[in-house]
Amino acid sequence: MYKGGCGMGDRFDQELEVYLEQQVKDSAGERRRRLTETKRHAEELFLRNVWWPMFGNFDRLHAEWEVPDFRQGFRYLDFAYMLPPLRIAIEIEGFGPHAKHADRRKFEDDHVRAAYLQAEGWKVMRFSYDTVNERPQLCRQILTLLIGKWSDIGKEDRLALTEREKAVIRLAVGRQHPITPGEVSESLDICVHTARRRLRELTAKGVFRVASGSSRARAYALRSEHERLFRGMEK
Repeated sequence: MYKGGCGMGDRFDQELEVYLEQQVKDSAGERRRRLTETKRHAEELFLRNVWWPMFGNFDRLHAEWEVPDFRQGFRYLDFAYMLPPLRIAIEIEGFGPHAKHADRRKFEDDHVRAAYLQAEGWKVMRFSYDTVNERPQLCRQILTLLIGKWSDIGKEDRLALTEREKAVIRLAVGRQHPITPGEVSESLDICVHTARRRLRELTAKGVFRVASGSSRARAYALRSEHERLFRGMEK
């Protein structure tokens, strides 16, 4: 079982205890045994030094997550982060128990395991114990970059965009200024009322923001966080 220690203060230790109690409650069999009986110093260090300073919570993070093994058995990820459709496997390795007793067979097994996870649709992140311990900020930077990048995958599908809505977005991507219902109407050969309705619907989905107009929106801009994602839709 993880143990709270000095470092981030009482709040981290309290939240960690609640988190782990819930993880145990939601587990069974070998996963529960691993959560309650195995010493997990490296994993707690990752939570304390890397995860908690970034997120301040353990939402969507699952410890000792069970996955099918390529040998028809099961393996246990140190952590699984679930942000549908995204699944990230997080493994902590290093010059502790993981590496001291490693041999060629284990080295090969670890790499086959990672390849199998990737083939099954997982994104795999591996951090060394020493980096988590001595350079946690680097781990946080990498985690931020990769989760941000991977979170874009499938975002368009999660928004449940129709082909007609995508056409409006392609139009906006090709402009250097906010678009108006009139421009959408003329370019897509639809009436202004329909163009305005689609822009409103896309604004409600968080894709656009109102760029001008108070009582009645006159122009709409593609939100910057979506622009990079949808820029490929031009082609």
